[in-house]
Amino acid sequence: MHAPPRGVEHASRGITWVTESDAIVVVDRVRTKVDGRFRRAFFQWPVVPKVSGSVATGTTPGGQPFRLETFAPQ
Repeated sequence: MHAPPRGVEHASRGITWVTESDAIVVVDRVRTKVDGRFRRAFFQWPVVPKVSGSVATGTTPGGQPFRLETFAPQ
């Protein structure tokens, strides 16, 4: 476990598998001491995804498609 960056009061991640649609939902919650902080999340992919706006898509070497879509509040 890493120490949070300076100015971060709380950081947590929730992960849920939605079996009906075979989707994984990741929710990050962060509270900072200063307004206007940037949002950044890192994911490891087996291939370089194609990124268009807030959506990243690709296909694994085994042929399984993946999609990441962000729903960050503005």
